[in-house]
Amino acid sequence: MFSAGQFIEAEETKSIRIHDDFENTFKKVVIRDNRVVGAVLFGDTSDSSRLLSMMRSKTDISQMSKASLLPSEAGEGQGESLVAAMEDGDTVCGCNGVTKGEIVCAIKDQANDG
Repeated sequence: MFSAGQFIEAEETKSIRIHDDFENTFKKVVIRDNRVVGAVLFGDTSDSSRLLSMMRSKTDISQMSKASLLPSEAGEGQGESLVAAMEDGDTVCGCNGVTKGEIVCAIKDQANDG
């Protein structure tokens, strides 16, 4: 499970929802003024760090398609992994504010010490 920001709809928001009983997943992204302001994901949470990054950077999504906000899992196994595709500044752990770059540095430091 993942939740961040405003995930309850309000008069000034719109949302995109995907509910898949076969895969046991639910995804909802809440949008206000062409910016992601909240999200809740159950089951597949692979989009969490990207959505959190978009919320924090206040990314303008007006030129993005709805499908690109919550891509289908059909593309899995093609191209690079989700982790490899993450930017160093993308948050891996929102509770502790840990980024991919911090984890990579810690691993490199540990390897150099050993």
